[in-house]
Amino acid sequence: MLYKFLSGLAKGVTHCIFRVKVVGKENVPKDGGMILAVNHKSNWDPIFAGAYCPRTLRFMAKADLFKNKLFGGLIKKLGAFPMPVSYTHLTLP
Repeated sequence: MLYKFLSGLAKGVTHCIFRVKVVGKENVPKDGGMILAVNHKSNWDPIFAGAYCPRTLRFMAKADLFKNKLFGGLIKKLGAFPMPVSYTHLTLP
């Protein structure tokens, strides 16, 4: 419920501030597993992805973000899970 409320709020706010154009939303499967790889160019990217993806998302986030109890608790409730920093430098070929 919190996710739906905040994603709707984020969609409304970002729509007013930015000119958002979503391309390929019809390619997101309605159910089953999927991986949405967001090209993380800014801190806005998870907000946009959560607001405009038609499905509820879970986010892999660096573990340092969970150190702050308030922020860590919020992102955990929104479906984020910690990734140890030692793994964040790994890249695919």
